[in-house]
Amino acid sequence: MQDDYYGLRARPFQPAPDPRFWFETVAHGTAMTCLRHALGRGQGDVVVTGAAGVGKTILLRRLAGDIDGQDHRLLQITSKDLRAEDLIRLVGQVVGQALGVDLQGISQAAALSAIDHHARAAMAGGGRILLLVDDAQLLSEDCWHVLRHLSTLEAGALFRLFLFGEPHLLRLVEDAESARRRDGVIATAHLGAIEIEEVAPYLRHRLHCAGGHGRPRFTSEACAALHRWSGGVARRLNLVADRLLLHGASVRIDTFGAPDVAAAIADIEVDGAGEALDFVPEALPPADTSPTGGGMDMALLAERVAELEARLRGQQDALRQVLAVLVEWVEQDEERRSISLQALRDALR
Repeated sequence: MQDDYYGLRARPFQPAPDPRFWFETVAHGTAMTCLRHALGRGQGDVVVTGAAGVGKTILLRRLAGDIDGQDHRLLQITSKDLRAEDLIRLVGQVVGQALGVDLQGISQAAALSAIDHHARAAMAGGGRILLLVDDAQLLSEDCWHVLRHLSTLEAGALFRLFLFGEPHLLRLVEDAESARRRDGVIATAHLGAIEIEEVAPYLRHRLHCAGGHGRPRFTSEACAALHRWSGGVARRLNLVADRLLLHGASVRIDTFGAPDVAAAIADIEVDGAGEALDFVPEALPPADTSPTGGGMDMALLAERVAELEARLRGQQDALRQVLAVLVEWVEQDEERRSISLQALRDALR
């Protein structure tokens, strides 16, 4: 529906990271400069960290699209549910393709030995194999062991690691550093959030990339409200913007104001979509497992209470944010207030 009314070819605020919608914020530009500089050095590993949803995956994919295939062979890896045997198989495929040999269907030990043997031949021809690892904080201990093993092989310099993950990834890398190659990590970058002054150009850019021609528009108050609720986290910002376009297309809104944002946020909080982005339940105390303690029932009860308390806190925070937006709106002149009043009333019924 939003595609038809606003004349868009695609959803500009879809949740899936898409490098076609790349927008270089100050934070993304700084991180990309660091990555390109490290890439040009020809050796050593890089670690990029950032909170969930700030744009690490789209940064990774943008980098992959910029890399010259003559100098590097790329292997993009998603760490979730990745097993050690899968990692070895993927690396074997890249090395095998580079030299036209088949390294599939053999044991892990034989595969690692063959990778080392053939990698030395690949090094003689120049170039490196670049492993771009997304969500690297989710790598299993077995996968870390494989990566450490690759780096200690005679041909270990052939492999470079660019690890992307949440902030505690740095600690995981430091724990593994003693077993890694001499080059080690040559650069680290931390990807921050979108600044408030970048929200409006960010929205315009993504709409333009989706085929938009200046519609819809967002008032400065709407942009401020979006930034306040999202904290500048792209995933959260996209969630609200997508909800706004869906509603706006249904009631033919061409300019979104702060009340529209407040209504969309309230709607998101009611259906729990915001919680799915970053809700982490609090740690529970160990259950009482004594014969007379009723351990199982008490554990379930404690878990339910913690869940309800966390949900209540989230809804209270959301309500405070909505009220703050409304106070700012009420203080505006009458003409600007009237723009989105009906949309707000409809959403809060």
